[in-house]
Parts: sequence; C-alpha cells; structure tokens
Amino acid sequence: MAYIGQKPADKPLGASDITDGIISNSKLAQDIISAETELATAPADTDEFLISDAGVLKRLDASLIGGGAYEVVATADYSSAVNSVTITDCFTSTYQVYKLIGHNISGADGEKIFIQCLDSGGSAISGWDHVHNLAYVQRSSGNGGESYTSDSNLAYFKFSNYLFSGNTTEIGSCDFTFYQPYDSVYTQVSGTSLTDSSNGHMYLSNTFAMLPSTTSARSLKLYTSSSGNFTSFKLTILGMKRS
Repeated sequence: MAYIGQKPADKPLGASDITDGIISNSKLAQDIISAETELATAPADTDEFLISDAGVLKRLDASLIGGGAYEVVATADYSSAVNSVTITDCFTSTYQVYKLIGHNISGADGEKIFIQCLDSGGSAISGWDHVHNLAYVQRSSGNGGESYTSDSNLAYFKFSNYLFSGNTTEIGSCDFTFYQPYDSVYTQVSGTSLTDSSNGHMYLSNTFAMLPSTTSARSLKLYTSSSGNFTSFKLTILGMKRS
C-alpha cells in the first residue's frame, strides 16, 4: 500500500475489522475444518486427532490412545458338520484380554465341547487346572440341581459337561474371557455357557480355569468329545488393546 510521508503505525487486524461473510467457503478447506468427510472405518494407528493441551492445539496419533474397548479379532461361522475348529493366530501382542462369544451352537445329542490354547507350532499347551460348576433345570417340572467338578494338568478345559440336544432349535451359547494368553504369564479363563439336552434339561455351566505355563498361546481350538460333530456354530473373538 502506497503512502505519503511517514509510514503509519502497524495495527493488528481485529475481529471487528472483518465483515461477516467476507471470506468465502471456497477459500477454506471445509473437509478438514468442518469434518464434512466421514471416517467410515476404525481409525488406523497412523491417523491423528486434534487435542487442546493447556490451550495449545496439538496432533495426537491414534496409536497413543489407551485401550479399553473390545475390537473384533476373528470370526468363525459354520453350518456344516465339523468335529473341530481352529482359529489361527487370534492371540497377538496387540491385545491383552480376549472374549470368546459363541451362539447358534448345535450338534449330535450328548456331545461335549473342549477348548485348547495352541502354541506357535500348533500344539496344545498342557497343564490346565479348572473348576466347573454345572446347574440344571428340567423345563417341564422345574426340578433341578447342580454338580461341582475339578480337574488338573489337562490339555484342555471344558466348555460344558453337556452341550447338544440334537435339535437345531435347541442351541448353545457361551461367553468366555481369556486374560493374557499371548503373554509369558499364567493364562486365566472365566466364563459361562448355556446348553440344552434332549432329556428336556437346560444346563448353565460356570468355568474357571488357569494354565500355569508361560508358553505364549497363539491359536484357539474347540473340538467335540467323541465322533459326533458340530452341525452349526457362530464364534466371535474380541480383543481389548493394551492400555
């Protein structure tokens, strides 16, 4: 700007000096400022968030945000007869706590399910100690009872003492939590399963197990107790990231 004589003193531009609407939207990166662009998937570790640190706006990598929420790690969905299923490499250093959620589980009458943790070579890690409490009720009469069993130094722990009714409408479900199976510490498991039987009984099983081994578990295997098969099941493994 040209001027005659002495240069005027500099004056900062204030908010009152800018008329509303003088800066058009075309001059702004709207997708960044207004968040008009949607992130359709979970944030990657390289994505960044804006935070205010004592009034200073800073970038924060998503990888630095602590854990606490479960994420889907693996799924298995079978509708044909199989004797066992192995979910390979579901345990990793990314997560510390895992959940095994199962539903729509059915198969031959009287079959039981066992669960194993496998090492990096695919071999079952032995040494499971577990306590199993089974409560049952006869649906037509309401009569019921419960039993208590304990086992030690096994290559598996029990999903349930009873599982299948042979009727595809009478299905089983489960919810097990695995604590630090990948880490070099003793793995602990607790959970519940609900199953049905052809004798008209409903079974609720509570399982508490510990694997006194520092061998890192990498995979999970479920298998039936004899020659019978699963006829269907849906499994989901969830992982909670390390905080």
